[in-house]
Amino acid sequence: MAQHKPTVFTYDPESDILAWEVSGGTIAYGTEMGNVILHFGAGHAPVLVEILEATKLLTNALGILEKSGVAVPKPLPALQSLSMKFAK
Repeated sequence: MAQHKPTVFTYDPESDILAWEVSGGTIAYGTEMGNVILHFGAGHAPVLVEILEATKLLTNALGILEKSGVAVPKPLPALQSLSMKFAK
């Protein structure tokens, strides 16, 4: 059975970028779609996902969830610890 690399998220509060390291591959090229940049390896497999203006995106997403009746804990501990853990 293949071993999976742990999911790695990093957040840079200065630039407000949330990055998701999908694989440990080398980036060959990237494509920007709105506030998301997808980085791919030579074999066209995703390597890294960057979300620009992450705070805005997550705030909007949480608002949509709340309007849909999904219970969202306040304050959201995962987001607070993420920004604190990866703050420079």
